[in-house]
Amino acid sequence: MTRLSRAWLAAVMVPFFCHTAPARTIDSPYQVGTWPGFRTAALSYTFDDNCSNQLAVAVPLFNQYSLKVTLFTVTSWVTSWTGLKNAAAQGHEIASHTVTHVSLGGLSNATQDNELKNSRDAINTNITNQKCVTMAYPNCVEASDAITSSYYFAARGCSGAIEPKTPVKFMNISSFVCGSTGSYTTAQSLNGLANQAINSGGWCILLIHGIDNDGGYSPIASAVLSSHVHFVDSLKSVLWVSTFGNVARYVRERDSVSVKELSSNANSVTLQVTDNLDSSIFNYSVTVRRPLPAGWTQISVTQKGQRLNSSIAGQNVMFDVVPNRGDIVLSSSVTSVAAGSRQTSSPAPQGFHARVVENSVNFSLPITCSGTMSVELFDARGTKIAALTSRADESGFLTCAFPKELFNSGIVVVRLIELRTRMSQNNATEECFLFSKIR
Repeated sequence: MTRLSRAWLAAVMVPFFCHTAPARTIDSPYQVGTWPGFRTAALSYTFDDNCSNQLAVAVPLFNQYSLKVTLFTVTSWVTSWTGLKNAAAQGHEIASHTVTHVSLGGLSNATQDNELKNSRDAINTNITNQKCVTMAYPNCVEASDAITSSYYFAARGCSGAIEPKTPVKFMNISSFVCGSTGSYTTAQSLNGLANQAINSGGWCILLIHGIDNDGGYSPIASAVLSSHVHFVDSLKSVLWVSTFGNVARYVRERDSVSVKELSSNANSVTLQVTDNLDSSIFNYSVTVRRPLPAGWTQISVTQKGQRLNSSIAGQNVMFDVVPNRGDIVLSSSVTSVAAGSRQTSSPAPQGFHARVVENSVNFSLPITCSGTMSVELFDARGTKIAALTSRADESGFLTCAFPKELFNSGIVVVRLIELRTRMSQNNATEECFLFSKIR
């Protein structure tokens, strides 16, 4: 590559890998979570080298806990893309570990470019439900920033440190090598790294190769990994576990996002959440919160008529939103119900009664259907939290009892469906209504 072409290469690539956070404005009283759900820290599991037990053992293990991992793939070593396609369909990230697993440092620019571009293209050709936008350096040997950043917005090294909430260098994000060649061979040692991340408020990345006897480098026992993942699952209220790519996305968006309130009245608030990033790549939701407006006891958060994940936590409303997708409206009444319902929710019907009996909430309401009813409870996010079946008594009242803790926060949506009606796919007798929290 000539001196002129090298200069041109650097000039066109610098804007992509430059990650200095642009000026952002966040109107009071809004806050953006350092991590989703205002958790304390982040953790990512990354697997290198296509070792066979990564698909056979690790992916099913993490699926049990609904956790997603990153599989850094050497594309010339792939004998079948089926397993990787299945993992991608389950939400795991398929990312680049180059074409041939060569150490990139010291290679010509042309060779580095071929390794990085061709591996990305091979993954994008075979994995069509996601973009390959991150990579890991083979043998932890860093490549040219300018070349790497022309194809990926983040790259992983392995210097053995927990990253701060914003990595110093997105082209060489640190990780810890796990398994027999290092210090992290036991569940206790891995648990310690998770706790360090929580204590620092940063981002911990684990680098894993072989599992058990699959022939991979620096193997770790599947029993160790299983015990550790079970421990991490107990920390999910404070520790966010996600793919390398999604954590890096969140960091870039969080550091770039602006929140601007456009209007407000007694019943609604309208705001914008925007950033200046490439929305085809940076499309992960950030968590925003603000105090619940005075006098509001329930809330709906929508964007272009679509419900957003939201919850009421104490005196705050918290919601997840992808920037640049239109105005967000906070409303003092819930305007839609859980997925699958054809009816709009309304206040509890006349004749509805509820009372607390020890550790349960007993309620009754008049119904006109004579069949068996499915009674389903949903939280403000539209997630089903409980269900039972019941019939009306001789006086025409349906009675139910649910554990009291289901009503301790936020608004509960109650959905009633006559079972025989559900079977016929005719929702004419379906009814939904809102139920405020028990005080």
